Amino acid sequence: MQINWSEKNPAPTADAGPDAWEAYQNKEAMAHREWLTRWPNAWSLLIDLLRGVDSRARINEPGVGSREDLALVDEFLRVNRSSPDGGAMWPPPETLIARIYVAGRVRLDQVPAMLNAASQNIEKQEKYRLSESLLPEELRAKRTDWRERTWQQIEEIRADYFLATDRTADARALIEQALTKMSGQRPTSPEQHREQNAQSQWLRRLGTVDTQEGRVQEALAHYQASLAGWHKESLGKSHAQPTLAPIKEYYLGHGGTEEKWPEWATAKANGGETPTGRTPLTFVKALPEFTAKDLSGRTWQLRDLTGKATLVNLWATWCGPCREEHAGIQKLLEMLKDRNDVQVLTISVDDSPGAVTAYLKESSYAFPVIRAPELADKLFPWVGLPTNFLVNAKGLRTSLYQFGADATSLQRVSEDLRQAASGRH
Repeated sequence: MQINWSEKNPAPTADAGPDAWEAYQNKEAMAHREWLTRWPNAWSLLIDLLRGVDSRARINEPGVGSREDLALVDEFLRVNRSSPDGGAMWPPPETLIARIYVAGRVRLDQVPAMLNAASQNIEKQEKYRLSESLLPEELRAKRTDWRERTWQQIEEIRADYFLATDRTADARALIEQALTKMSGQRPTSPEQHREQNAQSQWLRRLGTVDTQEGRVQEALAHYQASLAGWHKESLGKSHAQPTLAPIKEYYLGHGGTEEKWPEWATAKANGGETPTGRTPLTFVKALPEFTAKDLSGRTWQLRDLTGKATLVNLWATWCGPCREEHAGIQKLLEMLKDRNDVQVLTISVDDSPGAVTAYLKESSYAFPVIRAPELADKLFPWVGLPTNFLVNAKGLRTSLYQFGADATSLQRVSEDLRQAASGRH
């Protein structure tokens, strides 16, 4: 039936405009919904419809998260529970569902669990993926790193979740970290357009943070920078409206005019310097009392974090980016070994203590580990991993902290810890 429908309703040609593609996708979605009434357990139909909702969520289209959308999500989750091996996809479906929840500002309490499930699914799929060494070199060069792209999507959803829940300081730290990472990369020509688009989205988020914090000039600068590459003839096209409408509304509401809008919006058409920078370190919240044992048997309490400065790292064995940070965590521990005013503490959110012990032994890591998901959430209501924060000598913590494993970043972390211990922050 689907083949017959596709033959009667061919997709638009490559040079067709966005409006033609939107009309085709709407028509296809209607057909899929009709088929779903006949085959309610069809995983492929459900995921195609879910992708359609996700594409609307990506551009913040109004109405995402409607009762109809949530019914579709629930139907997919029902089928997925009954047939968990029904299909594998990049990104994992939990990523799409989390983005729908965040875009629609619905079921936000379920987003952390969805992102964790997506993270675990990424690593599970990666584990059984064909080894690159078995592929010819020319194919390896063209291969898309879907694992990395999926982790990037999770970070984007994580930032949007922070914005949706008014955690602007955490959102800012995550956004600045993403932009810093991108500034150090030199994408190949086929990747340049995608990277530029990703940078624009991160800058737009940074403008949203500024807006929520009342930083008008910073918001205008970041919004304008996010439009780099736009041209005046593109501003009035319908596909541009979901992106441009909130920026234009903010511009007009803060001294801009209709007459000057095209010039302002395209002032950075050829790129230019990106107005970003690391936010000064601040300590925003007192930690609660707690008692927990690490894997060596040492008991930790809040008083063990006062009187000195501490880097706290939340992680899991199933989190790829967490594992990538741990060589840096170990190096930092070695850098600080002769100092009694600073320390490192990590908290694993793994369910299995055996998995944590085996991982540490295999990697020869010696940093202290408390395995306690409930403690991690108590100290820092986290969503997505890895999560890092600093604690100063008074027991106050930062918001999300940018941790880097390279030598320059580790020196910065060491200096931040020194200042936190001395009370200069």
